[in-house]
Amino acid sequence: MIYRFTIISDEVDDFVREIQIDPEATFFDFHEAILKSVGYANDQMTSFFICDDDWEKEKEVTLEEMDDNPEIDSWVMKETPISELIEDEKQKLLLAPRLYPFSRHNHYGGNFLKRWASKTGYYLLMSLLNRVMKLRAGANDELIDNCDLPYYMAASNAIFIQRQGQLNSANIPLAFLFHKVVIGPDSENIGELLRNTGNPVFRSDKKQDIIRALKEARHLSARGKGEANYAYAIGNMGINKVGKQYAELYEELADRHQFN
Repeated sequence: MIYRFTIISDEVDDFVREIQIDPEATFFDFHEAILKSVGYANDQMTSFFICDDDWEKEKEVTLEEMDDNPEIDSWVMKETPISELIEDEKQKLLLAPRLYPFSRHNHYGGNFLKRWASKTGYYLLMSLLNRVMKLRAGANDELIDNCDLPYYMAASNAIFIQRQGQLNSANIPLAFLFHKVVIGPDSENIGELLRNTGNPVFRSDKKQDIIRALKEARHLSARGKGEANYAYAIGNMGINKVGKQYAELYEELADRHQFN
């Protein structure tokens, strides 16, 4: 038996690659085959993510041993045959880089040197690398507790929805109720809602468009756009109006069923 994977990219239009590989090959072999097919160097810390039909990450296969995300089961590429995790012929996989492979909680299987390097990178190297590369990036390795989320929302100037391929996002009404500007991808219902409410949208495959949207959000926030978003949420996303819309929809569906 041979596994055949079709690879696409959300950054390059019409990008398609096909990889055929033995199911007993490891994820590391698969990783190397992908890099070779596109001519990329093996110089980044990357992971495979086993995803559900909605691209929600369920399992992670890392290039090196990592146990810094207790929310996702993880495996190591060199130790894991593809067949161990891939059974469904329509299984979705995501290959993604980590911006910085640093963590305070990564124990690297008890390897003292790797654990020390990871913590050193987290506390010391990130700020240095950000300065050299003129980035403002982090590698917070802790999920925000639900009890703390309101504080993060209140402290922010804008809420950035970076995920792609999502029909809806509850972060939009949540951000609106916190008087915030929202930036999101110009796709599905997310893009439609943000456009209709005058919030910035971007094309996820265009870096400059993302930068433009972030700058626009900063200006909108300074001009009080968050207050308009709050007013919209109160008027259009309240339980009374949403409940009424559901009731009207069910009544319409019931009438259709009766006539059919």
